[in-house]
Amino acid sequence: MVLGRAGDTVTIPNLANTSGQSALVLANGDGTLSRSAVNPNAIAALNCTGTGANAVCYGPNANATGDFTTAIGSDSLASQTGATALGANAWANGISAMALGPNATANGVGVLAVGEFANANGTAATAIGVSARANQVGAVAIGLNANANGFTAVAVGGNAIAEGVSATALGEGATANAESATALGRKSIASGFGATAVGVEANAGFDNSTAIGIGTATTRANQIVLGRATDTVTIPNLSGAGSALILANDDGTLARSAVSAAAVNSLNCTGSGANAVCYGPNANATGDFTTAIGSDSLANQTDATALGANASANGFGATALGARANASGPGATALGLSSRAEFTGSTAVGEFANASGLNASAFGRSAAARAENASAFGAGAQANFANSTAIGTGAATTRTNQVVLGRTGDEVTIPNLANATGQSALVLANGDGTLSRSAVNPNSIAALNCVGTGANAVCYGPNAVANGDFTTAIGSDSLSGQTGATALGAGAQANFAGSTALGTGAVTTRANQLVLGRAGDEVTIPNLADASGQSALVLTNGDGTLSRSVVNPNVITALNCVGTGADAVCYGPNAVANGDRTTSLGADSQAGAVNATAVGAGATANFADSAAIGAGAQATAPNRITIGTAATEIQLPSLTGSGSTAAVDILSPDANGVLRVTTLPTNISSFCSRTGTDSTCFGPNAEALGTADTAIGANARADGAKGGTALGAFSTANGNGATALGSRSSADGDNTLAVGSRSSARGEGSTALGTAASANGFNAIAFGSGAAANGRNVVAIGTNARAEGFNTNGVAIGTDSFASGTDVTALGAGARATGVGSTAIGAGAVTTRNNQIVLGRRGDTVTVPNLAGRGTELVSANQDGTLVRSVGVSANNGNLRVQNGLTVGGRTVLRGGAAVSNGLTVQGGARIDNLTVTGPARIGGPLTVDGPSTFNNDVSVNGALTTTGPVRLRGLADNGNFAVDRYQSGQRRMLTIDGRGNTGTSTVTVPQVETAITTTVPRLENSVYQLGKAVETTGAMAAAFSAVPEVSLQRDEPVRCGVGAGGFGSQYALAAGCAVRVSDRMYLNGALSYAPSVDYGYGSTPSVGGRLGFSFPLGRTNPVQESTPAEEATDSETSREIQNDLLAMRTELSERDKEIEQLRDQLALLASQTGEGSNAELVALLQKRIEELEAEKRRSDQEDNRQNGLIEALQRQLATQQERFNQMLIQIRSLTPAGAPITPVVNPLIKPDVSPQARPATDENTSVSRRPSR
Repeated sequence: MVLGRAGDTVTIPNLANTSGQSALVLANGDGTLSRSAVNPNAIAALNCTGTGANAVCYGPNANATGDFTTAIGSDSLASQTGATALGANAWANGISAMALGPNATANGVGVLAVGEFANANGTAATAIGVSARANQVGAVAIGLNANANGFTAVAVGGNAIAEGVSATALGEGATANAESATALGRKSIASGFGATAVGVEANAGFDNSTAIGIGTATTRANQIVLGRATDTVTIPNLSGAGSALILANDDGTLARSAVSAAAVNSLNCTGSGANAVCYGPNANATGDFTTAIGSDSLANQTDATALGANASANGFGATALGARANASGPGATALGLSSRAEFTGSTAVGEFANASGLNASAFGRSAAARAENASAFGAGAQANFANSTAIGTGAATTRTNQVVLGRTGDEVTIPNLANATGQSALVLANGDGTLSRSAVNPNSIAALNCVGTGANAVCYGPNAVANGDFTTAIGSDSLSGQTGATALGAGAQANFAGSTALGTGAVTTRANQLVLGRAGDEVTIPNLADASGQSALVLTNGDGTLSRSVVNPNVITALNCVGTGADAVCYGPNAVANGDRTTSLGADSQAGAVNATAVGAGATANFADSAAIGAGAQATAPNRITIGTAATEIQLPSLTGSGSTAAVDILSPDANGVLRVTTLPTNISSFCSRTGTDSTCFGPNAEALGTADTAIGANARADGAKGGTALGAFSTANGNGATALGSRSSADGDNTLAVGSRSSARGEGSTALGTAASANGFNAIAFGSGAAANGRNVVAIGTNARAEGFNTNGVAIGTDSFASGTDVTALGAGARATGVGSTAIGAGAVTTRNNQIVLGRRGDTVTVPNLAGRGTELVSANQDGTLVRSVGVSANNGNLRVQNGLTVGGRTVLRGGAAVSNGLTVQGGARIDNLTVTGPARIGGPLTVDGPSTFNNDVSVNGALTTTGPVRLRGLADNGNFAVDRYQSGQRRMLTIDGRGNTGTSTVTVPQVETAITTTVPRLENSVYQLGKAVETTGAMAAAFSAVPEVSLQRDEPVRCGVGAGGFGSQYALAAGCAVRVSDRMYLNGALSYAPSVDYGYGSTPSVGGRLGFSFPLGRTNPVQESTPAEEATDSETSREIQNDLLAMRTELSERDKEIEQLRDQLALLASQTGEGSNAELVALLQKRIEELEAEKRRSDQEDNRQNGLIEALQRQLATQQERFNQMLIQIRSLTPAGAPITPVVNPLIKPDVSPQARPATDENTSVSRRPSR
């Protein structure tokens, strides 16, 4: 419909209005239009924008720009999918955001802002109320000026503030401004982490504190305050008569639970000492301040502690942790299943560990330290001599004061320097860093011409004199003339006991004096100098060098302390450690009795085995530990217990809910689950599930079949004898031990000690914070130390040390040992190959103090294993150098090299690995050199020259002065060596050899190439033979032949063969193959091959059975005969059916005409004949079905053969030269002819015979 032309004015009379008032035009139900007057503002409200799909807008300048958005109100905005803004200037800027109210703002996904100036910023934030603000993800603010500024914080109430993560503030003016804080009530405040304030003006200002009641306030962390100081706190549901326990339910409420004396008596433990604690069946704590926890545990000396089934601590301050652990000496410590520490100060850590000597230490499964001050580290380590140390799995000491790293045979105690004969030897440093032993004649040492007349005196250098016991004189004309004196340097003199003279011409003037250089010389140590003049300490480094360390003057002042006892330690101004093994740390601190410890300014510990920790702390009795000053000591004098061994003292509410000290019979197991026999549990949700298991701590779990111990919140012990001590510690496996927060021991016999320590593997040991031992029998000791491998016996000792491999050891901070049998010793030492020992890092200096001297000289090994310095005799890169002449009276054997500056004279024969002589050399007997020899002058050898090592002629090297043939003349011949090492020249000249090589090598290369073709020819002939089938003849074929072709690589072959019928049951077949002959240089391959064979049957099968594969391959006649037989059978059956019907009709007629008289027998006879015919018909039907199935099977097999035949035809076509004709063959048996012509029955070889006709 068109109204007017473009530009015309269209007027509809019934919509006109002379008043000029604005109106809407409405479409009525009957299709007519009508006018409806509206306010002009309503028309202006339609001036909005809705650009999103299904967007709705209403109001001046309202803007709905997202899909499915709604913006209603002046200047409202809904700008994301599903956003809704209702109200003037309301903004909803986020998916599904809603802003309801004037100036309300909802900015984020799923946020809600309701109320004037309400503001919600953050995903899922909610702000409801005038000026309410929710400015974080998930925050909720409800009420006038309510403010929620923390992640998921909730503020409900006028001026309520929740500013911490997950903080909650409910009530007018309530404030929760810390993470997880909760404030409930008007003007309540919760300002500590996890703090809770409930009540008007309640204040919880410390972490995890709780204040409940009007005006209540907490004063420290982890505190619960109910009411003010003058309030009485009553918990109605806890009121009642008699004693009771207060239990914490799963929902956090408290409940009253009555207990009986019988429940307490079931614990059957004894705590008879002052402040003793016992827990577990037959546990016995009989000493003061003792603790016995676990079935049959025993702590019977002051401060003793026994934790675990049958654990025993029988010594002052002894500690036994683990099932059957035994600490029976003062200060002894036994950790682990059946561990034993039996003497004062002994320590045994690990399953079956044994420390049975004074101050002995055994760490690791079955480790043993059985002598005073002995130490054994590693599974099976044995230290059985005083002051000896064995480190590594299976390591064992053999004498006192010995340190053994690894087991016998490891390169740890330097076995290659041992010599059972006791012969003197030199120790040489090889180029790869290893040490080797080189035997020397004693006369060569005597040639140094020095005098050492005192016991254990040492002298080196011409005319050096060591005239006194334990004296040392090194250097030309040096002199040490009193006991213990040392003179180092040419002309140095130390003539007083214990004095040391270092440097040329240095002279001591009194006993125990150290002199560096001569009078007037300046002694400067460059790395200790500092132009600033700052105070500094001179430190002795691990490698023996000195270094300067700038310190604060106060540090120097702190050294102004007194330590007068044996092994006493003090630090701090005026600190005093006055007693054996005392420790005093801090200004004016004082430790004045044996084993006393004072830590902190003014701390005092004047009683034996006492400890005072903290500024001003004082220990007031022996074997007591005091923490902090008197004002902060944890002491509740008014809450004294009964001291009874048959009861437990607890804080219990009376009938009014007031807490008092009450002696109650207790069934502690109501807190936890104790299902195992003789098991022990304590703590909320603790579980002791196995026999003699112990679980103590919130959520602790002991799940060993027997003897598991879990001590600490969330600790876990899974395994027989497993022990886990510390929060979240885990011992998983039989006889495992985990001590420390988050420590983990997994694997039978593993041990982990330290925060986050981890031992994963059989007998793995990890000691230290973050230490990790991953593998069988590995040990990691030190912060973040790591030992890895499976059944590798790796050992890593030191901070950040690392051992990974088999039988490797890393000892020192940052040391790394990898591979097999390697050892890294020293900070930062790193091994680079198997069976290597590395001392220190590259560039570090390894210093042995008693070997110090001038220049590089040899170090010799004495019979007692000590090392001494040989002045004037040096070794460099395996070579021997003598400053003066070297004269040897007898036969000389030098396994290393020898360098002589002056003449070399050997009276007898000489055997030297390598030799360098600058001057003339004269050798009286034969000379044998095992290594390289260097002569700077001409050498003439009159006799035989024998070398057992490699012979190198450097002048003939690529860059040598005598390379190529410019110094040769005459005919060149080949150098030959016979079986005994004698040299000679061959009769063949060098040009002849070069000519032979030039002609023979190409011929050999061509022969190899042609042999490859010969191999390819063999493959081609085999392929051609396979293409000629072993033909099975048809009955009317006396002979059948076939041809084939084959290829392999670049070669081809042709084959032809025939099959002949020798008799009805025997066949003969043969074939010949041709391939081009290949000439491989030393002969040629044949070009013709053949095969011959015959076949015959064994036995004979039933003619009615299914055919064999050979019979199925016969011609189509069998199939046609079967089809004809089936057709004849069907015809016969059809005729027989007609005969049966006729007989039935006759029988019925006869039966109706005759009664029961003489014809009864005839009727019966006919009826029987009919039944026989029907049975025979059924048999014929079955045989028909069987024959049809057989035909279908034969057709499927023939189709498969046709498919194979076609595939072979394709292969032959690919191998046949282009243009050769190949005729496809179709097997005629796939669709057998079923013509009705009858054929004779098959012979005896036919697989399916016809059923003989009637």
